[in-house]
Amino acid sequence: MSGDTIEIKGLRVPTHLGWPDDERARPQVVSIDLVLHADLSKASLSDELADTVDYDALIREVDGLVRSSKSRLVEHLGEEIATSISRNRLIDRVTVVIHKIELELSGIDLGGVSVKIERTFS
Repeated sequence: MSGDTIEIKGLRVPTHLGWPDDERARPQVVSIDLVLHADLSKASLSDELADTVDYDALIREVDGLVRSSKSRLVEHLGEEIATSISRNRLIDRVTVVIHKIELELSGIDLGGVSVKIERTFS
């Protein structure tokens, strides 16, 4: 496994997420950071898209997954994203961080909650 990474930061996607049901009733935006661990040496020499992770396609896939997700828990959504990314043969490991930034807790001032999921594929 190489030390090469592609980092995607601040992918903002509306979704219906949360517990209890009244929290899920309205869409809320989550922010997603991804760190994709992959051997990028071939692409660094060839300058060909076929030799690397097509992050445009991956971002669109994650965006669609999150928009249509039925997950209640941020942890479950993170696992869904990691599982989807695992299908890319070039990615060895992924770190998924989901920031739930629109959190309402009665009487509490809070900037948000984040969940980090790390998975290795091989």
